[in-house]
Amino acid sequence: MTNKPVAQHYVPQSYLRGFAKNKKDEFYLNVYDKENKTSFSSNVSNIGMENYFYSKDIAQLIETIFSYYEGWFNQALQKLKDNENLSKLNYIDKRIFSDFIAIQYLRTNETRMIIKESTERTFDIIGGHNLPGFVKGSVTLSEDSLKRFHLETILKSFQEISDIILNEMTWKLSINYTDTPFWTSDSPCAIYNELEPEPFRGNLGLKCKGFQMHFPLSTKLLLILMNQDIKIRDLVGAKSLKGRNSMINVLVNSPYSNLRVMDLLPEKEFVNEKRVMFENNLQVISSTRFIFSKTNDFKLADKYLGEYPHYKDKNRQRMIIN
Repeated sequence: MTNKPVAQHYVPQSYLRGFAKNKKDEFYLNVYDKENKTSFSSNVSNIGMENYFYSKDIAQLIETIFSYYEGWFNQALQKLKDNENLSKLNYIDKRIFSDFIAIQYLRTNETRMIIKESTERTFDIIGGHNLPGFVKGSVTLSEDSLKRFHLETILKSFQEISDIILNEMTWKLSINYTDTPFWTSDSPCAIYNELEPEPFRGNLGLKCKGFQMHFPLSTKLLLILMNQDIKIRDLVGAKSLKGRNSMINVLVNSPYSNLRVMDLLPEKEFVNEKRVMFENNLQVISSTRFIFSKTNDFKLADKYLGEYPHYKDKNRQRMIIN
């Protein structure tokens, strides 16, 4: 290994170029910092990365492994960009997409923060129940331990997650021809569930009923991965339908209530401005600190963070552990 620091990206440069402006073969993005609500322009090579983010001992090896998946993904993504049709992807293309998305889902600083929080809070619960005089917060993961744990999680878990994405989720493509581009972020795999969680249980696991992952592919394309179990009758608890009279409410009490929602949705949809705002707000929520856009208009992020300021704090609580 050379003495030169190895910049390890947790969001690949090749992916970020799909949201950037090309200036003399250099790619630049507008970056919004949630912490202080300011923005700046940056080359994609300088964002979504840290020196030795995953490892110092095997830094170059890890970068090489991830670069293989990124290269294959770029080819499959270009095929989708050319056709704007998921049916044009063959099994190998979809496997490549699944592998890349699984790795991207796991590799970010957001996942590392969740690992740290869940591990340390579990220690707090165990210690508090079993060790007299235990001080909450006294057990913490060192930076090296956290990096090692995170890297092991990526390498051990991504294939299982990829299999779920490929075999157990429905894929939908959103196409944006509005004047507002899709945003991405330092944690671009935004997770969401239209259904309210049950008491004392989360609903953002990949196999939870109603789970969705929204993954921007470019300023124009966004892939939605959806759990297949949700049926029309389940939508009685949907967030967006609360207190509203709609055709869905009629269907919930009809003979069609057992139909899967996935089977009623088109494989491809053209989104309006309001829907783009919804997707961009998901990036505000999912990001650890930074949002990336082709344009320098972040008024939507300013407004959302004004209403929900806890999303500005990168150390915010992310999990409920009982």
